[in-house]
Amino acid sequence: MVDPDDHHLFASLGCAAENLALAAAARGMAGEMAFGQPGKSIPFTHGPSAPRPSLLFDAIVHRQSTRADDDGRSVSAADLATLQAASDIPGVDTIIVTDRPRIDRIRDLVIAGNSSQLADPAFMRELKSWLRFSPR
Repeated sequence: MVDPDDHHLFASLGCAAENLALAAAARGMAGEMAFGQPGKSIPFTHGPSAPRPSLLFDAIVHRQSTRADDDGRSVSAADLATLQAASDIPGVDTIIVTDRPRIDRIRDLVIAGNSSQLADPAFMRELKSWLRFSPR
């Protein structure tokens, strides 16, 4: 399990690296990520293996995000419990953060990661090449 204080490792690279690991395993190229110096890289050592499809890999294409305005309401305790129960999957660690100081800390890390990525011309070219645009 990752130490909660080390979640800054995931701010900009972690989610993409996890998607890479899931996709590689599903396609017969399983490997391991090595979390090293924060903000530098997440090496992924892989090699041929038997394909290992998973529910987490299958979910990648169904993920969506919204650009709707936040209404400011807190998520209910019942909804948080539902999210926690839904993520009760072997190999998945879920950390739900509800206290304002930790939320602010995570927000600042996400903003720093986004700023770094958006300032990188190579990242922006790649992002524009795979983003799905909607007429709406």
